[in-house]
Amino acid sequence: MFRKESYILRDSQENQKTHNIFSIIIEGQEEKNLEEKEKYRQKLKKEMEKGSINKEAKDFLFSEFKIEKSNENLSIDELVDFLIPNKFTKKKSAPTPIETSKIKEEPPLNVIEINDILIPANKNLMPRKEQKNNYNQEKIKTKSGNKIEMLTKLLEKNNKPYLRIKGEVEKEMMRKEGYEMFVIPFFKKMILVCNEERNATFIIHKIENPESFDPINPKTYYENNKEALKFYYSMTKDELKALKGIELVSLIIWSNKEKWENDILNILTKQIDQKIDQKEILEIIKKEEKLEKISERVKEYLRSLNDGELMKSGSQLYKEAEFHGEKIDLKSAGYSFGAFQSLLTEIRIEKGIKLFCDQVKEYLESLPNKELKKSNLLLHQKVIEKFKVTSERYPLKTFESILSNVRVEKEIKLYWEDVKKELISLSAKELSQKSSYFYKKIQEKLGFTENDYSFSAFRYILGKVRNKNNKNTKLI
Repeated sequence: MFRKESYILRDSQENQKTHNIFSIIIEGQEEKNLEEKEKYRQKLKKEMEKGSINKEAKDFLFSEFKIEKSNENLSIDELVDFLIPNKFTKKKSAPTPIETSKIKEEPPLNVIEINDILIPANKNLMPRKEQKNNYNQEKIKTKSGNKIEMLTKLLEKNNKPYLRIKGEVEKEMMRKEGYEMFVIPFFKKMILVCNEERNATFIIHKIENPESFDPINPKTYYENNKEALKFYYSMTKDELKALKGIELVSLIIWSNKEKWENDILNILTKQIDQKIDQKEILEIIKKEEKLEKISERVKEYLRSLNDGELMKSGSQLYKEAEFHGEKIDLKSAGYSFGAFQSLLTEIRIEKGIKLFCDQVKEYLESLPNKELKKSNLLLHQKVIEKFKVTSERYPLKTFESILSNVRVEKEIKLYWEDVKKELISLSAKELSQKSSYFYKKIQEKLGFTENDYSFSAFRYILGKVRNKNNKNTKLI
């Protein structure tokens, strides 16, 4: 309620003109007759149009009638409707900027809103027209926290000036919220971030003309570097990912608030001096797009093979690759064997094909313990013959690692290593004794039978030890 007395007491002679306005407001609010109330409304409008109210009185009016300062630009009609409402204008607690379309809050000096889309969707990821309504209904909700707010607080806490660029969202995109770009000249980096879940944060380790950034008027940086900024924010996710290999772009996937903030800080403080120009960047993206097309062809080729063909060696399939009957020279195309091998493994898993190593392991597990005690070379030869592979494709070292695991699992004790240790510990005089003498002596000590470890195997190891120690003792 307006305190008429309080205003009169503090009013000076020069403010008497405005006193009429306050009286009109109070009497108009208390009037019950709608016709009379309308007369008060018209009186108030005329007084205001004369400019009778000065700044001090206007401030007091806003304070007493709880009108927000952000509504200083309300029209006279809007003020009259609020101060003396009639039956057509219900009194509100206070008008807000949202309720008055004529008033728009200006963004902060370091925030600029543009009509462009930051990180547009790939064409092949855009929903089809017939699916448009479904996509609009099934927007992915934000669950990963307000990353934009977190980044803003992080930069302001560390007193690092920045420019924030806000874009638009395509109507047909799955993203409900758009990406925003943070230009941070101190770190010579730019960050593209989106609050929505499943949308990675991209850090670009390059910024054009960082020395021209003015913290007092950061928007001038945007005006002077529009094209350079657009070059990066117009890239798709795939194009940005293609630049990870040259350390121009880093990528952060959200897991939790603490880890995300730590990752941001670590990458921001990482010094990467990038001299690459836009022409080179476009060439890299073009090359990656070409390799991506080759990947799709390789996948189609591998999926067309039967299980038997897919069990061929990776190097052989790499050389035989084709697309619709036409041979693909993957090496000349710059498609690495490592990338091919990854796809081959992916397709094998997709088709539920057991890898060769798994097949070898199953075979070894099926053997009786007595067989598994045979020499590594002999068992390796058996596997090569059984599966019809070459030792080049399946080398002894690879085989021995699987054989060792199977032996451990089946608790098979091999004695040759223990025997070798015993022989090495002997003196030259002792090593000159008969082989049969040593065999019996070590057999008693280690507790093995002839079935566990044959005499011929023992003689072989003994000869190796004697030669290594330069005993040159003739085997007895």
